[in-house]
This record gives sequence, C-alpha cells and structure tokens, in this order.
Amino acid sequence: MLKYFSKDQIEYWYRKYIPEKIRDFIRDSIPFWIQLRYFSIQAKKFDLEKQGHGEAKKLLELCEKFEINNGYYVDIGASDGWTSSATFPFAKSNNFSGLSIEPDSLKFKKMNFIYKNFNNTHLSDSKVTPENITSLLKEFDVPENFDLLNLDIDSYDLFVVKALLDSFQPKIISMEINEKIPPPIYFTVTYDEKHVYEGDDFYGCSLQAAYEELCKFDYKLHTLLYNNAIFISSEVSTNQQKLSITEFYINGYVDKPDRTQKFSYNKDKDVLLDMDKNSAVDFINDLYKNYAGKYLIELRD
Repeated sequence: MLKYFSKDQIEYWYRKYIPEKIRDFIRDSIPFWIQLRYFSIQAKKFDLEKQGHGEAKKLLELCEKFEINNGYYVDIGASDGWTSSATFPFAKSNNFSGLSIEPDSLKFKKMNFIYKNFNNTHLSDSKVTPENITSLLKEFDVPENFDLLNLDIDSYDLFVVKALLDSFQPKIISMEINEKIPPPIYFTVTYDEKHVYEGDDFYGCSLQAAYEELCKFDYKLHTLLYNNAIFISSEVSTNQQKLSITEFYINGYVDKPDRTQKFSYNKDKDVLLDMDKNSAVDFINDLYKNYAGKYLIELRD
C-alpha cells in the first residue's frame, strides 16, 4: 500500500536533500513561460496568514481601523508582486490604486503577468534612488498624502524614505529594517547609486536609525513585525504604544517564539543581543569589514 505524502513534506525533503545549485539548475531549465503560468496559479492561492511576516494582514487591519476604504499605495522594491508581498491585497483590490516598483527584470515580468488584470495598479521597472524618487512618483501622479508606503530595496532604504518624505506624506509606512542590529545602534548603508545588494548581511538600516529619522517627519513607531517596522503619521493617529525603542525591538523581534526558525541565518549574529554597546559596534564593524566606508554607524545614549 502506497503511503501518501503531503505537498509540504515533499517540498521540505526537496529543499533539505537537493543541493541549492541543483535546485537552481532545475529552476533555470524550466522555460520562463511555464514559470509564469505556474507562478500565476500560485498567486491565486494568496493566504493572508502565511504572507510574509504578517505585514499585509497588519496593513489591512490598520486601514480598517483608520477607515481607509479607498486609497493609494506605493510599493518600492515590490519584487514579483506576490511572494511575501505586503501590498498584494491592495493591488488586486478595486478600492485601491497604486504603484509597484521593481528593477529586477525577471521579477518585474512575473509581477506584470499576474497584475495585468488589476485595473488600478501601475507598474514601473525603475531603479529607485534618493535622487529620482520624487520625480518618479510625480510622473505617476501619486497623491502627496497617499495612504500606504512599503519600502524594501535592501540597500540605502533610509535615504530613499527621507527624500520621499520631503515631498510626500503617506499615512502609513512599512519598511524593512536590518533586524540583526539592536538599539541603540544607529546603522545605515550610505547612498551609492552603484550599490548592489549581494545577498548577504549588509543591507538597509537599523530600527534605531529608522525610528530617529522618521520621527523628524512626525511619524510614530506603531509596531515591529520581525524585520518590518510600521510607522503611522501623527496626522492620522497620535495614540500609539508608549514603548521605548528597545521594548519595540524585544517584543517585535527578539522575543518572537519562532524567531530562530524564521531567521536561522542570524544564528551567528545573535551574540549582538547580549553584548554591551561598544562590543556590539566592534562586532558589526568586523562583520562589515569588506564594506568599509559604505555605511554609517553610531551609538546612541
């Protein structure tokens, strides 16, 4: 009698026992048009509970709370528009318009394929920088007070959001942070238009840096969901959690019961969580020694 194995079990064995190089070879051998159609089928199985680290669900809850029933979103670094997407529910909604931006050509083609029937969504394959973000949003007639901003470009994110906030004021901001770096360390990748994310630990900014810079634009930290910080404009709500930046970090990342499973690649960096501040800075400088001169790191009291 044949034993039945679930799809999840088969996928687990595939990832565990098939070397990554062979998986990449198999994936690259599949004609792209087949990949597109398979991807579009998968995208129809959108599960809000399993999407990303809960950002999409949280953003939907906040829109309901603040009665944002018809709105506009901007997603900078939208990837394929579905995998771990925080804005997919808004892109497919008839009640929202939006702009999804992704420079990677293959990811953009996937997004374009599944978004082609979304009536109110605009797409751009532009590379976003602090120098072009304002003109790019104006080119697509993005409202100055649009509703949702999602930012995830794995590099000089902090400089992009600061440049954007000079001309626009989204009600809610969700941005990826470098979760490895605890408060009170201010860290950010500095702007270099030639910078390319290498798929390693060097990306983005710390929660401390995001917190400080967005506070200057009158945003309050609402919550941290693992490696995504959600901020809300004070014009929308002044009633936010009265927590310190360290408490946000502990509640939203450190004490999550599944953190070590979701972020297993941070295992050798978890020593940062118990180090004194100066030792932590030394550790980070050593971690990023190949990127000397390409980041800013400072200690806050």
